[in-house]
Amino acid sequence: MSTPTTTATARAPHTGSTAPGLAINKFAITTANTAFTSRSKKNIMSKNSTRARPPTIYRTLDFLLEQGFIHRIESLNAFIGCDHPKRRHEYQLLICESCGVVRELHLPELSGELYASAEAAGFRPSRQTMEVSGLCRDCQARDAD
Repeated sequence: MSTPTTTATARAPHTGSTAPGLAINKFAITTANTAFTSRSKKNIMSKNSTRARPPTIYRTLDFLLEQGFIHRIESLNAFIGCDHPKRRHEYQLLICESCGVVRELHLPELSGELYASAEAAGFRPSRQTMEVSGLCRDCQARDAD
């Protein structure tokens, strides 16, 4: 049985066959609901005594993005591991402004409406990014106390 980490490594020997590449793959895919930046990856790598230079980090991030293992959070200039890395899909992100938790939603009808509206306006979309900022349930409860 393959995991996203082993699948990512098998598909890209140029990014996943080195110790730094393997560590980056594993970190990116196991970081659920927590946004990370290329800088946070570098810090984690140095704590684990795995040396990764910026080109290795960026190549690996590009590969993980292309394969759908991670998503880019445009508003934060960060990334998050994908909930469903085995299939291509449109997604929407809920970003908590207080604790930083990021949740991935899958509303294909919303994406379909967006693409249809864009095309009706004479615009040919190549991709969509939808991010909603606010407060998660836990932070709302904490603020209510």
